[in-house]
Amino acid sequence: MTLARIQEFLRFCVVGGASAVSGMLANYVLTDLVGLDYRVAFVMTFLGINLASFLASQRFVFRAMGADGRAEMMRYYALNGGMGLFNLVSLTLLVDVCGVWYMAALLFLTALGLPINYFLHRNVTFRVGQSPHVADVGASP
Repeated sequence: MTLARIQEFLRFCVVGGASAVSGMLANYVLTDLVGLDYRVAFVMTFLGINLASFLASQRFVFRAMGADGRAEMMRYYALNGGMGLFNLVSLTLLVDVCGVWYMAALLFLTALGLPINYFLHRNVTFRVGQSPHVADVGASP
């Protein structure tokens, strides 16, 4: 792994860490203080944090100012939507079936998803290092 790749991964960890801490704080407030079901709080938080996380990943982490940011955003939300659905199902299983505290389950799933998300966003969302004429799903004609 090159120094540039290590620096990129560390930037990803900073953005992801900030997003995770913000998400966990929002989940705690919405669940424990406001009284929402932890799954409703998870979905609300997930939707609210993703835009800022996308912009930070695009500009700060991968420095990928592609020709069509809409296609990047569509891929970002598609991948995060899939990971969010996986996390929602896993969260329900961990909390309701296994009896794990919802915040501990969120922390576990966040740590589990870190390397997976890095790989997917680097190679699928922002297509770092790929030819610029690779077909863009959702790109403007």
